[in-house]
Amino acid sequence: MAQVKEACRKWLLKTYGDVHGTITDPETRQAFCGLHLSAVKLWMEADELAATENDVAVLVTFWHAGKQVNTLVIVLSKERASVSATSTTGWCPVS
Repeated sequence: MAQVKEACRKWLLKTYGDVHGTITDPETRQAFCGLHLSAVKLWMEADELAATENDVAVLVTFWHAGKQVNTLVIVLSKERASVSATSTTGWCPVS
């Protein structure tokens, strides 16, 4: 198990070790925001991150906000499906 964890840590550092670069590149930032909590924790524990504490905080904030947005989209999708099944009028989650 330690070998798998080390391989994951190396991959995370190679992919997201340049924290400022990850923040400023939309595709890389979006990919980071899709990581599982355990991967983000492993990444945060790495001493080799090329970043300031502020950059790490900003990227983790993006990650956390992305999780909240994904949850909201799922909830709204379920609500819309429920309303569509019981109503003939259109419904929009954002007015």
